[in-house]
Amino acid sequence: MSRSSGAGRTREHSYVGTIDGDHEYEGVLADFNAYLPLVRPGGLIAFHDIVPDEFARTGHRTAGSQCYGGGVYKLWHELAARFEHREFVQSWDQNGFGIGVITKPDQLALPEVPLEHRGLVT
Repeated sequence: MSRSSGAGRTREHSYVGTIDGDHEYEGVLADFNAYLPLVRPGGLIAFHDIVPDEFARTGHRTAGSQCYGGGVYKLWHELAARFEHREFVQSWDQNGFGIGVITKPDQLALPEVPLEHRGLVT
């Protein structure tokens, strides 16, 4: 788990968690895999930076730009296709940002293996 993710180790399952740590695809995927078992069924997991940034859209970054969404948008696209979700985005043309929230299903019939090996994310 990246140190700035919302995933915490407690005995009780959480109702809400936020993932906004390592923005590389592999990092956000690892945070999601770590957090999913800690959230109770019907709970929410929020992701920051679900909108592709300038680099993701064009392959270059304007000098001095501090916007960096990394690979969060890729994982979000995969999760949004598989989970009930809501998106809070002013414009899909903006340079990164945006919040996406998935709802953990009441019954998540998945083995305890990393998400990419579950067939949910490739």
